[in-house]
Amino acid sequence: KQWYQRRVAITAGIAYPTAVAQMPLPQLWAAAFFFMMVLLAIDSEFGTIEACIGPLQDYPFFQRIRREILCLIVCVILCLLGLPMCTQSGIYVFVLWDT
Repeated sequence: KQWYQRRVAITAGIAYPTAVAQMPLPQLWAAAFFFMMVLLAIDSEFGTIEACIGPLQDYPFFQRIRREILCLIVCVILCLLGLPMCTQSGIYVFVLWDT
């Protein structure tokens, strides 16, 4: 299965730029694809935050906190947890979390 995933990634990485280059106004289609990927990432984050906040609100302590404030707290904590991934040793942190 691993060889298949690698082959699909390589094919998509080659096929998409080739297809976009042959379309009329390739810069427009490339920008539209990038914008679509950004919106997809934002939508995925909404799902992640909802999955974190939902169970937290079942506890009495978190029921006293407004939902917006709890969302802000969870977002800040997740951002701080992700900052080490942006350093030069980020791959080592990722491997530690992955194993």
